[in-house]
Amino acid sequence: GGLRWVARLRLWALDVPGARAAAGALDAAGLGADAAGVRGALDVIEGRPADALVQLDRAAAGADPGEALCWRCDALIALGRGAEALATAQAAMATFPRYHLAARLLRNLALVARGGSRVTIGPSSAEVAPKLRALLGPDVDVGEPGHREGLRALGGNRSGAPTRCISPGDIGSLAPWTCPADPREDAHLAQVVLKVRGIDAAEREAERVIAHHRGHPLTRTYRGELALWRGELRRADEAFGAALEADPLTLWAWIGRGAVRLLGGDPAGCVELLDHGEQLCGYRGPTGWIYIGEALMTLGRPAEAALVEGLRASPRRLASWICLAELAAAEGDPEPAEALRCTLVGLAPGLLPSTGDPVDALREARRKMRGNRSSTLVTWWDTAGRLRLLRPPTSGWPGTPAERWGRWAPWAPASPGGTVARGGGR
Repeated sequence: GGLRWVARLRLWALDVPGARAAAGALDAAGLGADAAGVRGALDVIEGRPADALVQLDRAAAGADPGEALCWRCDALIALGRGAEALATAQAAMATFPRYHLAARLLRNLALVARGGSRVTIGPSSAEVAPKLRALLGPDVDVGEPGHREGLRALGGNRSGAPTRCISPGDIGSLAPWTCPADPREDAHLAQVVLKVRGIDAAEREAERVIAHHRGHPLTRTYRGELALWRGELRRADEAFGAALEADPLTLWAWIGRGAVRLLGGDPAGCVELLDHGEQLCGYRGPTGWIYIGEALMTLGRPAEAALVEGLRASPRRLASWICLAELAAAEGDPEPAEALRCTLVGLAPGLLPSTGDPVDALREARRKMRGNRSSTLVTWWDTAGRLRLLRPPTSGWPGTPAERWGRWAPWAPASPGGTVARGGGR
């Protein structure tokens, strides 16, 4: 641990000779992946992006790849490989449990690199603007110049604990820096209110959060999601539309609008909107995969790849397991559907019938879930019109022995409670 911290602190302070010497010490101690991460970052800093990729690919294969992925994105931007840079930035964002400013800055710069001269940082900077002003001062240009200045201010630090590099080369000049609160965290907490006070209270809290953050588009998407869970499609669409009007690169607003189309009986429109959102934002999003997978299923088109991709990010998403069970039954294997039905009957009496065709029963469950496709807060509505919460089994979804799920078994969480996607549970 001590050698790693020496290397990281020297890198964060842009002490290039010291960091390179520390990388050698890491190699000597058998910590090759850590050494590769430091050397790759130094190659980016010193203007050798192609050399950096060799080192960073090795580092990113380690147990904690987030920092290496950030530097890899930086190298790809320098090489003009914008599409790869964008995918790498999104992968980096998903590895950090909380908002990560450097990864967001790199994501926006990668969007520019992917689009060339046709794209500039505009609405996409709305999310990072208050963070850049807190880091650099109120008069900073929050466009591309400010993004690059922000990365320089962070020095060589791409960790989840940002520091300001006040005097490059001097470890003693590193200063801790706390990123301002992100609106999505407040908005998510507003949703969680429904666990103890009900959905009406959650919606009131969501409205308070929207007002507090002056209509920030991300807060509106959480408000829209609550309307989706109610099945109130018009109100949901209005919330997502308001978010997109404020910032057309609000990914979850495109996901939400796609969900509205799906639930409104227009699966083709859902696919079109989600594809358009991905093209604009460079990312599908974990929840986007379940909505598009469900839409493709409804259209009779291949859906397995989308559903499995969603499980890679969110193994606890019940709706994905329901859809996969339906696919298995369509291929002649009803066992996953029956097994999942048995699990759900025990966990949520009234959600679906305990007899009859298991696929019909699972479809009934999806109908009662209305627009909820959450991985962390599953809700459904009983016949009396009451909102109910569904807690996953202690083994995590699908809640049955994994081997009963055939080729999908690798995506079944083995640990108690399943695993939660890092970087957000939506």
